[in-house]
Amino acid sequence: MDIGKLNRDDRFYKGYEGEPEFIFTCGDNTLQIWEGYIDDIFQKPIFEKDGWTGFTRDCNEFVGPYEDGCVEYVLDVDEYLLDAEKYLGHEFEYEETKLVLDTLINFLKSAKDSGKVVTASLN
Repeated sequence: MDIGKLNRDDRFYKGYEGEPEFIFTCGDNTLQIWEGYIDDIFQKPIFEKDGWTGFTRDCNEFVGPYEDGCVEYVLDVDEYLLDAEKYLGHEFEYEETKLVLDTLINFLKSAKDSGKVVTASLN
């Protein structure tokens, strides 16, 4: 049985095995990111008059993929993409975080362009 080619990008989790990770899935594509990188981006929130959205909301209010018992969370790609793009050009604690953010944004853009669903899980 041919299950097709699965494309897994785990370069942002290598070396952190056993620690919490985010897994983003879109069709056959998977992006694994150490939770520390996600926190580095979104735990220094940009305040908006209408409140937090996307990753910023999830990370700081412990909702969405952060909720206890959440196995897989379907992202609103437009909302999460807009939120992630707000952090472009910011300074981060880890040198690799800028590349993580760029990769996550490209992953979401690709999903948006293809009209595919993106899910996130925190393991």
